[in-house]
Amino acid sequence: MIGQPLILNVEFHRADLGAGPMAEGDKYLAMALELLGRAEKEPNPEKRAGLESLAESYRSRAEQIRASALIVEFNLPPETEGKK
Repeated sequence: MIGQPLILNVEFHRADLGAGPMAEGDKYLAMALELLGRAEKEPNPEKRAGLESLAESYRSRAEQIRASALIVEFNLPPETEGKK
């Protein structure tokens, strides 16, 4: 009916929102995997350790982003029968 407020049942959940083709957290995860691939091929132990450390930083950032994502779910009130 016109003039009545719409009351929504709103719930908040943490989740990965997926901002387009690749979610922000997925970009960091992809970079971490690329760095690990480079580290496997690196003959210099110091450089390999540096690449692995950087990969861990990117992986950690991806997890932080996923943990902080927010989804809003809501349920519309049921329609009443005989509504004009």
